[in-house]
Amino acid sequence: MNFPEASFDGAWAACSLGHLPKKSLPGVLKKIHSLLAEHGYLYLALKKGSGEVLENDTRYGIDVKKFWAYYEEDELKDRLQKAHFEILDFATVAINHHYQTHPAFRVFCRKLK
Repeated sequence: MNFPEASFDGAWAACSLGHLPKKSLPGVLKKIHSLLAEHGYLYLALKKGSGEVLENDTRYGIDVKKFWAYYEEDELKDRLQKAHFEILDFATVAINHHYQTHPAFRVFCRKLK
């Protein structure tokens, strides 16, 4: 899907970007940045940790392999700042539900020029 630049006031990426290789994140953040209106907002959640893995996920009653990229706090903050996002709120959320496999970062940002 192609959208004109500055088409959206906000973007929501709740754990979806964690399924991309880390090397893809800068380009994806750049694209999101271009699609956001001036001072547009981005919410994202990513799993806390390090590295990239292909893991078995049995939470759905079947065995599914899923790719996950895990991020450290400084690493994620650095990538967002390099992509010209101002971090408005950065929270680390502990595992509090049987569905969650790792602590996560929940981040609310605003597009900078």
